Amino acid sequence: MPEFRLINSCNGLLCFGANEGFLLFVCNPVLGEYITIPPANRNDKWLIVGLGFCIGTNVYKVFQLNNPDTEAEIYTIGAGGAWRSIGPPPPGDFNNLLFNNFLHGAVHWIPYGGRSTSSQVIQSFDFEREQFRPLSLPSLLAKNEFLYSLTLEVLGGNKIEFLF
Repeated sequence: MPEFRLINSCNGLLCFGANEGFLLFVCNPVLGEYITIPPANRNDKWLIVGLGFCIGTNVYKVFQLNNPDTEAEIYTIGAGGAWRSIGPPPPGDFNNLLFNNFLHGAVHWIPYGGRSTSSQVIQSFDFEREQFRPLSLPSLLAKNEFLYSLTLEVLGGNKIEFLF
């Protein structure tokens, strides 16, 4: 039996990943329904995955990054079932993408580590524009020597809190 990992949530839908076969599932727990998102056509395993919603088009999308040195991909739920490239991701490590990180149409994280060109930003992926976008950290946090332990969490659906 494969093991599942809860990846993130958006508008009550849950995104799960199976460690075996690297399948993704989007589940509506209220209705007890789910869909399977097929793996991309690559042999790479997904490294980062995020579920999001586009207000302008009223569709859910999943983005994934298989390898930080290659292109990011997007899957639009209900639109033919194919992954498509959206270009290269920004520099930085993506290992700080936490569960509760979807706000105002984008997922957010703090890049850190060897690939990061700047640890003084919050990185985001906007599902409407299908683009990565950096946001400046507050100056007090940008000077923090423990930035690697900083995480983000959405509170009340309208703001991000910084946690150490």
